[in-house]
Amino acid sequence: MLRHVALFRWTPETTDAHVAAVKEALEALPGQVPTIRSYAVGPDIRLGDDRWDFAVIAAFDDARGYQAYVDHPAHQQVATELIRPHLADRAHIQIAD
Repeated sequence: MLRHVALFRWTPETTDAHVAAVKEALEALPGQVPTIRSYAVGPDIRLGDDRWDFAVIAAFDDARGYQAYVDHPAHQQVATELIRPHLADRAHIQIAD
Protein backbone atom coordinates (compact mmCIF):
# COMPACT_ATOMS: atom_id res chain seq x y z
CA MET A 1 0.00 0.00 0.00
CA LEU A 2 1.24 3.48 -0.85
CA ARG A 3 -0.09 6.44 1.11
CA HIS A 4 0.00 10.02 -0.11
CA VAL A 5 -0.38 13.02 2.19
CA ALA A 6 -0.59 16.57 0.83
CA LEU A 7 -0.89 19.65 3.01
CA PHE A 8 -1.90 23.07 1.73
CA ARG A 9 -1.68 26.60 3.05
CA TRP A 10 -4.03 28.99 1.32
CA THR A 11 -3.36 32.59 0.38
CA PRO A 12 -4.91 35.16 2.75
CA GLU A 13 -7.66 36.06 0.28
CA THR A 14 -8.93 32.47 -0.01
CA THR A 15 -12.54 32.32 1.19
CA ASP A 16 -14.41 29.60 3.06
CA ALA A 17 -16.58 29.17 -0.03
CA HIS A 18 -13.52 28.47 -2.14
CA VAL A 19 -12.22 25.92 0.38
CA ALA A 20 -15.64 24.23 0.31
CA ALA A 21 -15.46 24.09 -3.50
CA VAL A 22 -12.00 22.48 -3.35
CA LYS A 23 -13.25 19.91 -0.84
CA GLU A 24 -16.27 19.07 -2.98
CA ALA A 25 -14.18 18.71 -6.14
CA LEU A 26 -11.59 16.53 -4.41
CA GLU A 27 -14.27 14.33 -2.82
CA ALA A 28 -15.54 13.54 -6.32
CA LEU A 29 -12.18 12.11 -7.44
CA PRO A 30 -12.60 8.57 -6.03
CA GLY A 31 -15.54 8.12 -8.40
CA GLN A 32 -13.38 9.22 -11.33
CA VAL A 33 -9.93 7.77 -10.56
CA PRO A 34 -10.14 3.98 -10.22
CA THR A 35 -6.73 3.57 -8.56
CA ILE A 36 -7.78 5.40 -5.37
CA ARG A 37 -8.27 2.87 -2.55
CA SER A 38 -9.13 5.33 0.23
CA TYR A 39 -9.41 9.10 0.27
CA ALA A 40 -9.94 11.70 2.97
CA VAL A 41 -9.82 15.46 2.40
CA GLY A 42 -10.71 18.52 4.39
CA PRO A 43 -9.75 21.69 6.18
CA ASP A 44 -7.86 21.66 9.46
CA ILE A 45 -10.18 21.80 12.48
CA ARG A 46 -7.81 24.16 14.34
CA LEU A 47 -6.99 22.24 17.48
CA GLY A 48 -3.61 23.92 17.87
CA ASP A 49 -1.24 26.58 16.60
CA ASP A 50 1.01 26.60 13.53
CA ARG A 51 -1.30 24.44 11.40
CA TRP A 52 -1.66 23.75 7.72
CA ASP A 53 -5.02 24.76 6.24
CA PHE A 54 -6.09 21.66 4.31
CA ALA A 55 -5.08 18.02 3.85
CA VAL A 56 -5.47 15.21 1.35
CA ILE A 57 -4.78 11.67 2.58
CA ALA A 58 -5.00 8.98 -0.07
CA ALA A 59 -4.07 5.32 -0.44
CA PHE A 60 -3.15 3.38 -3.57
CA ASP A 61 -2.06 -0.20 -4.25
CA ASP A 62 1.34 0.91 -5.52
CA ALA A 63 3.38 3.70 -7.13
CA ARG A 64 1.71 3.11 -10.50
CA GLY A 65 -1.71 3.68 -8.95
CA TYR A 66 -0.48 6.88 -7.34
CA GLN A 67 1.01 8.11 -10.61
CA ALA A 68 -2.25 7.34 -12.43
CA TYR A 69 -4.02 9.57 -9.87
CA VAL A 70 -1.48 12.38 -10.29
CA ASP A 71 -1.77 12.26 -14.08
CA HIS A 72 -5.55 11.74 -14.25
CA PRO A 73 -7.30 14.62 -16.07
CA ALA A 74 -9.86 15.07 -13.26
CA HIS A 75 -7.09 15.46 -10.66
CA GLN A 76 -5.15 17.79 -12.94
CA GLN A 77 -8.24 19.95 -13.43
CA VAL A 78 -8.86 20.33 -9.69
CA ALA A 79 -5.19 21.09 -9.06
CA THR A 80 -4.91 23.61 -11.90
CA GLU A 81 -8.24 25.38 -11.61
CA LEU A 82 -9.06 25.27 -7.90
CA ILE A 83 -5.95 24.58 -5.82
CA ARG A 84 -2.96 26.30 -7.43
CA PRO A 85 -4.57 29.75 -7.84
CA HIS A 86 -5.07 29.94 -4.05
CA LEU A 87 -1.99 28.04 -2.90
CA ALA A 88 0.55 29.79 -0.67
CA ASP A 89 2.50 26.65 0.28
CA ARG A 90 2.33 22.89 -0.18
CA ALA A 91 3.98 19.90 1.46
CA HIS A 92 3.57 16.32 0.37
CA ILE A 93 4.94 12.89 1.16
CA GLN A 94 4.38 9.35 -0.02
CA ILE A 95 5.05 6.37 2.24
CA ALA A 96 4.79 2.64 1.71
CA ASP A 97 3.40 0.29 4.32
